[in-house]
Amino acid sequence: MFRRVLWIGGFVIFSGLSAAAIAEEPTSIPATPDQATLEKEFIEKMTGIVMVGKFTILDQPIDIGPRPDKYTITKVEKKEGNNWLFVAKVEYDLGTYPVAVKVPVEWAGTTPVITVTNMEIPLVGKGVFNARVLFDGDRYAGTWSHDKVGGHMFGKLEKPKPEDAKKEEKASEKKDGADKKEGK
Repeated sequence: MFRRVLWIGGFVIFSGLSAAAIAEEPTSIPATPDQATLEKEFIEKMTGIVMVGKFTILDQPIDIGPRPDKYTITKVEKKEGNNWLFVAKVEYDLGTYPVAVKVPVEWAGTTPVITVTNMEIPLVGKGVFNARVLFDGDRYAGTWSHDKVGGHMFGKLEKPKPEDAKKEEKASEKKDGADKKEGK
């Protein structure tokens, strides 16, 4: 008899909690921003940003581990369709390369993904490049390949330090002045 009372009491309490949970208003899900808002936020996030991270090279006889790379993005601009112009300075093992490339950006929901397929980037090296790089908050991650070599890339998005920005500006002014003297 005591067991039956405990069982009935437990059932009543559980039923009451379940009914209370059902009766509560569901929490509201924030509205997803429209595509124009997502694109505007992406431009604001990426313009003037420095991607500081590492890249790996897979399937090498000797694994030397992740190596540093850096992309200083000076300008991002939406073009026609899903194409975007990225003006940047790429820094890795072999040097520093200024590039201006038009690349497709696809959207996985609210997450932008750069999608490079069989693209030549002359200043960086001969051959074709492929990449899928996604941006999430202040981080990026993806895969890359240059002909038959490829790997992973990952890192953080950082605003340049004020002293770095001033150095870049002075270097740009000197270059512009030298170009004008040479008639370029």
